Amino acid sequence: MSRIQNEFVFDTVVVTGGASGIGKAFCEKFAELGASNIVVVDLRYEDAKKVADSIPGGVPMVRVSYI
Repeated sequence: MSRIQNEFVFDTVVVTGGASGIGKAFCEKFAELGASNIVVVDLRYEDAKKVADSIPGGVPMVRVSYI
């Protein structure tokens, strides 16, 4: 595991605008880097839920928030 990956192992990451575009890319990258929890926040709940559901099972908890 690289130094960058180690920095996220026990962290919770909150991504606003996580349902599409760069926000979605951030969610995917943080999962790849080993974030323990990812909170996907977006105005479009269904799209945010799809992103959360697409994150591999290696992330213990993925939350979807609707604002």
